[in-house]
Amino acid sequence: MAEILFIKPVNSTFVCTDEEFLNKQYTVKSFHYAAVSGKGHLVYQIKLFLWILWHIWQCKVVFIWFADYHGFLPTLFARIFHKKRITVIAGYDVAAEKEYDYGVFLYKIRGYCAKFTLKYASYVFSVSQALIQDLYTHVPDTKAIVKHIPFGFDSEKWKPNFLIQKKAVLTISVTDTCKRMKIKGIDVLIEVAKLLPDIPFTIAGVKENMYEYLTQIKSDNVTLIPTLPPEKIIELCQSHSVYAQLSVREGLPNAVCEAMLCGCIPVGTKRGGIPEAIGDAGYIIDSRNPQDIAPIIRKAVKNPDYTPQKAREYIIQNYPKERRENAFLEVLSEIVRKQNN
Repeated sequence: MAEILFIKPVNSTFVCTDEEFLNKQYTVKSFHYAAVSGKGHLVYQIKLFLWILWHIWQCKVVFIWFADYHGFLPTLFARIFHKKRITVIAGYDVAAEKEYDYGVFLYKIRGYCAKFTLKYASYVFSVSQALIQDLYTHVPDTKAIVKHIPFGFDSEKWKPNFLIQKKAVLTISVTDTCKRMKIKGIDVLIEVAKLLPDIPFTIAGVKENMYEYLTQIKSDNVTLIPTLPPEKIIELCQSHSVYAQLSVREGLPNAVCEAMLCGCIPVGTKRGGIPEAIGDAGYIIDSRNPQDIAPIIRKAVKNPDYTPQKAREYIIQNYPKERRENAFLEVLSEIVRKQNN
């Protein structure tokens, strides 16, 4: 069975889902690059160097999730030893938002590592069409074959329960810093909630260090919830009628798609992959002004133009989990076939 080296900086659900799927088809050797500081990066670069040197001989493919510090050495070694390189991009790794201090290309060394990874990838898999333009903006000379392979979602796992659904607005984001709060549009949503005091809002994923701050600036109709296990997130989506995503940037927002499968009508800003996620099944707003957003949120809650069934069907038709798996298999099977000939 062909061997894949799988390098990841996080153990996010979507990263682990890809890893688990690949493990069913191939022998996967994984490296978790968990550095969080300058010294930590040095330690992990040494660990990664030794790990690659040990494993590169047997592998067929080097698979890198996100272009960042951890992508440089695997790409370099894979080129030297003529191994195919696949890099997945999902947002931060092709961004440079100075106002929000967001994106690898704001930093010299980090940007260099990301650019090298993307320039010399054999394939780049992008989770949204919007990110492909960002890729070419920052790495116009990439030699990669670029493919749009969006996330896939399990419609049997994420499904509605209209017995518990209430007329309320939900957003889910790991909110651990003020910077992330602004990028995800939590600050804007709180201002929108102040304009709609009769509508309940829920913000889930609030970390302890941000709880007090958000409590001070929110209105009484906003409920803050900490990070929840997956089964509780499903129940949370099922119990709300509207899902709001007011981010500055997104790849393909998983939470929007999962909430839509649970029967939430989506409302999102016209940024990144948010319009791709919503399609013609919800409201897309070309503004981040609370005064402009509030009437649309009210309409979505009180008298929507769209239905929960339409939102769910849109995700089922456009983002089935089998689509991503099949696209991966098509590329990997071709790589292995050519290497075996």
